Amino acid sequence: MKRTSLINLETLNEICDGDKSFMLEMINVFIAQASLQVEEIENAVKEKDEDKMKKAAHKYKSSAFIFGITALHELLEKLEANGFKGVDEIGITQIVEKIRNISNAAIDLLKEKRSEYK
Repeated sequence: MKRTSLINLETLNEICDGDKSFMLEMINVFIAQASLQVEEIENAVKEKDEDKMKKAAHKYKSSAFIFGITALHELLEKLEANGFKGVDEIGITQIVEKIRNISNAAIDLLKEKRSEYK
């Protein structure tokens, strides 16, 4: 996956009606919250709490959609829909690791893009 194609801010732009200061605010909220969202998912997996994991995935999925992070959105949707069903512990761990990696890459990219909205 190309780093530059990781995010697509068209939906965010529509939601913010092109208001750059509002977009910057939303970007800053995503940057501040994304790692916490991933931690919620990771903790739920460690606790083997499927309901908690599904809720955390659902909560984070909206942000992934708004920021056009398709790969992240798809993984979160998969976790929310399937939970632990059909996936062994190693598989879930790998999915969560991918979620963490994509989230970190998106955060880094959004930090760079912030200057475009000041």
